[in-house]
Amino acid sequence: MEVEKRRLPALPLSALPYFHGVQHGPVARRTLLGPNTFLLFLDADNKKKLAVMIMDAEQNVHTVYVNTDGILFWFTDEDRSRGFTVVQQLVDYYVENEKALIVLSEHDQQAVTLVLLGHRVNSQHFLTRELQLEPCLSLQDCSYMHGIISNEKLSMLLEKDGDYLISLEPKGRTIPCLYVRWNGEIEMIRCRVDATRGMYVLPSRGNAVLKEYVSTLDELIKSAARCGAEVHGIMFKRPVKHEPKMVINLMTGETFENVRPLFTASQEARVSAKPYSLLNLRSPLAFDHLPYYHGVNCPDMLYGLLKSKGDFLLCTNSITGDLHLLLRSSVRSDISVFSFVVQYHKIKEVFYLNSNDCEQWFTNVEELIEYYVQYRLPVDGVGIVSGTSRKPINEDLTLVNPVVCWDQVSHLYLEDVNSDHDLSYFYGAIPLENAQTLLTYSGDFLLLYNDNEKLFVLALWGDRFVQIDMEPSPGDGLYKLPTANESEPKESLASVDEYLKALITTKTVVNGVVLHRPVRWK
Repeated sequence: MEVEKRRLPALPLSALPYFHGVQHGPVARRTLLGPNTFLLFLDADNKKKLAVMIMDAEQNVHTVYVNTDGILFWFTDEDRSRGFTVVQQLVDYYVENEKALIVLSEHDQQAVTLVLLGHRVNSQHFLTRELQLEPCLSLQDCSYMHGIISNEKLSMLLEKDGDYLISLEPKGRTIPCLYVRWNGEIEMIRCRVDATRGMYVLPSRGNAVLKEYVSTLDELIKSAARCGAEVHGIMFKRPVKHEPKMVINLMTGETFENVRPLFTASQEARVSAKPYSLLNLRSPLAFDHLPYYHGVNCPDMLYGLLKSKGDFLLCTNSITGDLHLLLRSSVRSDISVFSFVVQYHKIKEVFYLNSNDCEQWFTNVEELIEYYVQYRLPVDGVGIVSGTSRKPINEDLTLVNPVVCWDQVSHLYLEDVNSDHDLSYFYGAIPLENAQTLLTYSGDFLLLYNDNEKLFVLALWGDRFVQIDMEPSPGDGLYKLPTANESEPKESLASVDEYLKALITTKTVVNGVVLHRPVRWK
């Protein structure tokens, strides 16, 4: 099946990057980037109704409200007949079919304007609170560092599964601890640096020979959140910020924020600053979590994936175990694909492609790759071309376009089946003991029948097996998608396959479990 024909699950409103949350109309208007751009928002000036704001070709701005009856979403009666139960389905239908919205003039109801939904305008704050790094020089400057905190305050601040904050160890008060709510309980994780490096080890899939490091606790946490890594049976989803005390000047009556909590903590490990780091935008991932990492393979077998000049990918050589960077320098022939070994300096403990890279102190592979991509620097070194080693001569060896490994997301594609019984991960009513032997990694799951022929999911999380009811709502027979807050409209899906894969994509916590991968029998 061609990649472009595969369908991914529809996402809930809060997971759409072009959803801007609750906004006043003038604020949302300033966000539009130009003609034929649009965004979704909850109109604070009209009872938080869901609306799409569009700028037409003449740069006139229009607001069109999305109608809903609690189940379906539509703009027109024709849309309603199509049965859109998720807002994304409605928007995608208009964008992909270039279908115009009919907008009535506010002053003249007879005047009609046809407006197309063109380019989506993503929110600047989409996922930034959860994943962006903070420009803090030390741990005490971190926005979710709370100093000394009581158990009662912890329980109040950490509201949802995956909420977390940093405090100090209750007894010694020198070791920073991460407090996370998970499955209704508050869990504590002590945050210790690697004894030999004075840095934090990046979470990997467990089969990586190379260890990669980051220098701050914020980077470690945000990296785990970005790749959805499970740490001691817990996932990090949302940092809970420290609310600064308001201090009143008794002379003037003015108030100001006391932004730094008062405590004494051991200094965080420091390393030399890297001028070509990721600029505090996001935390790096371990290389085996990168979307352009193609696993353990023979590099020669992957040459065909590089179609255009500047295409590149990473893989682990199945024979030598080395990490390879494959790069196409031109499209004239197969001999224009080069393979470079990502080197590791054992004394300095840094990664490099050229010897000069060691001065930049790259302690993980993604920062090294981003350094070459952002600054369009040519890769130098010994290239392997069609099995023959030689120096690349007069070649433009710059990294432009990472080639995504679609196998990493193949488990998210929707299955074209007639019923739930035909799903590749539906095992019927097999004994639980047999089903449990099929689950290998945390987050693995499969679909089963119980004794009453009711659907349920059996999932492995850490060292325990969890059963999750998968029966649809009794009234409408639909599966309800999670909402971020009460203001958002309720969305639902008719397919259990799409529902489960939407939960995977959004990393939704269900019964203390985050589903990762269905275990297929065919």
